[in-house]
Amino acid sequence: ERGGGRVVFVEPSPRLLWAAGAGSAPDLAIRTAGGTNAFAHLKASDWVDWETLLRTDPDVIVIPSGSRATLMMHAGIRASIYEVDEASFVRPSPRLAGEAERLAAFLRSRP
Repeated sequence: ERGGGRVVFVEPSPRLLWAAGAGSAPDLAIRTAGGTNAFAHLKASDWVDWETLLRTDPDVIVIPSGSRATLMMHAGIRASIYEVDEASFVRPSPRLAGEAERLAAFLRSRP
């Protein structure tokens, strides 16, 4: 699905991931960018395990800058990875609009 797709925002840690569900600032940014939050069924701030992330099979995983190494430790990640400034992406602020615009451009650029 060009220009959109199933997108999740997670903050990876070795055992669990903080996931952004419905009503969160990342959810708003994902939807504004034209994506579908694959974790919209979760509460705004929730924890998921790595198996849940893999089962969800998102097209794009949005992570805070500097988290790629933790994410890539886990086999089976097939999604495109997009890094964001966490402070701008997880809190409602004027900077969230800019992050949503950059994410939209990334989603449009995917084959």
